[in-house]
Amino acid sequence: MIYRHFIPLVAALAALTAGAADFPVAGKTGKDIQTAIDAAAAAGGGRVVVAPGEYPSGTITLKSNVELHLEKGAVVVGSTNRMDYGGVPLKEAGKLGVALIRAWNAENFSITGEGAFDMRGELYFGKTKKWRGSNSRFYEPIARRYKMLVFYKCRNVRFRDASFLNAPSWTMHIRFCEDLDFQRIKVINNLKFINADGIDFDSCRRVHVADSDFLTGDDSIIMRSIQYKEAKEKSLMEDVLVENCRLESACQCVRIGCPSDDAIRNIRFRNITMKGFNGINFDYPALYLSPSHEGSMDVHDVVFENVTGTLTHVAVQIHCAPGVKIRGVRDVLFRNFDVKSAKPLVFVGNFYSKIERIRRENFTLNGERLPDGEFVAECTSVKPLRRQKPGEYNYKPPVPYVPPKYVTVESADAAAIQKAVDEVAANETGGRVTVMRGEGGTGKIELHSNVEVRLEKGVVVKAAFMAKGAKNIALTGPGTLDRLEGDGRGLDFVECAGVRIDGLTMLCKEKDIAKVEKCDDVAVDGIVVRDVAGKPGRFSLVGCSNVRTGNCDFASVVLP
Repeated sequence: MIYRHFIPLVAALAALTAGAADFPVAGKTGKDIQTAIDAAAAAGGGRVVVAPGEYPSGTITLKSNVELHLEKGAVVVGSTNRMDYGGVPLKEAGKLGVALIRAWNAENFSITGEGAFDMRGELYFGKTKKWRGSNSRFYEPIARRYKMLVFYKCRNVRFRDASFLNAPSWTMHIRFCEDLDFQRIKVINNLKFINADGIDFDSCRRVHVADSDFLTGDDSIIMRSIQYKEAKEKSLMEDVLVENCRLESACQCVRIGCPSDDAIRNIRFRNITMKGFNGINFDYPALYLSPSHEGSMDVHDVVFENVTGTLTHVAVQIHCAPGVKIRGVRDVLFRNFDVKSAKPLVFVGNFYSKIERIRRENFTLNGERLPDGEFVAECTSVKPLRRQKPGEYNYKPPVPYVPPKYVTVESADAAAIQKAVDEVAANETGGRVTVMRGEGGTGKIELHSNVEVRLEKGVVVKAAFMAKGAKNIALTGPGTLDRLEGDGRGLDFVECAGVRIDGLTMLCKEKDIAKVEKCDDVAVDGIVVRDVAGKPGRFSLVGCSNVRTGNCDFASVVLP
């Protein structure tokens, strides 16, 4: 398990407005607050001080080098008039929506003080009719709802001590932001308000949340990497530390991703207390797929430790619905848990969506200490998902379950690896061949449909991997494919569908170390390619469709 420790930028952020001039708010409205913010920004920075009292307000725009300080008793009260609100005026930001607080392309700013923002969410919900039926836990929305806060492409942001109350929709949606440090904040919504999330972090980096309280109708803390057609960069959520927080939710205390997201990695939660419906939820139903999308999310290197809680449903769930094709959930650790829940823990994947290396250490559920080791995920249907018309899927009950076959090979010998590949391919649902150790193995290895070959750390295979016309194949690391001494490419896949190449180091003396030609649904992630001179080597993708690449170090060539 690799975790790049997050070092909070507390000292640097605290110094942003140190010694800067104060700009008191002259009146008692949000427009007066905005006037003070604009004046502070024009002066190169400053501290806008909001005295006790109520401030009816439309959208407030935060700006670089400005601290918005709400003294105890100061409450910014959100308007219910749509015309009072604005969003982020950039097409590339996607559909962030309008909000009470907004910022874009800003840096070095903060919200501090013991005051509050209050959206008066109760005005947006009826209390006699239930949302989607009489058995629902939630009230029915009766008016168009707005977010409380949206940030886009901001950096060096600090929150201290403020409260965010009664949001009718997402409390905070923070997209493509970096270096966020939120401490001692309160996010308090009504447990019967559907969609009233706490904080949705979306493709952010270096995030720290500490010593804070959340009470939310929907998910409390969410990690997302939503893919938008308008975005100019690749979605990636990484390097997060959430610690010493109390989470209560009528849905999920923590949600990690949705199936159409991109990569989410290096996430750590520690010293967490949970209460409510579900605890920690990695749930990927077909309902959450984007239009014409079968899934793409990749989650890895996640740690939850020192967690207590009482849940009325499930404490921990990793579940991928039949046919949803995410890249996988792997290398997740649950350490030092003492939780109670009405339902057992859930770990369910499918052939397209591998759930692997999910470990537990010192895990107590309903008073029973579970043995340390790996959680083993069940597998649902291997049938692909195809959308018939918007909102409908050709879901069928799971077929009789034939488990994938897992074979280990103790050496890098090509003949031994090929024998294991053939054995796994003969299984109805395929499986995985894991090469545990060794160096060598010249020759060729042919992959067959529904087979993954994984080279463990330290393994060096000198054979070439070939495939033609195969479906759902994978070659994964963290081992090495070394063709510095051999002739020809190290990888040659032709006319295949469902190709995953992940985590490998590839070495080759040829111009191309790898060629993937006329293949569909190709995912290449986290690989390093080097030629004989140690320079980035070429990885050719020729005539392929539905190609995804990310976190790679190679001289990629994509040809028509």
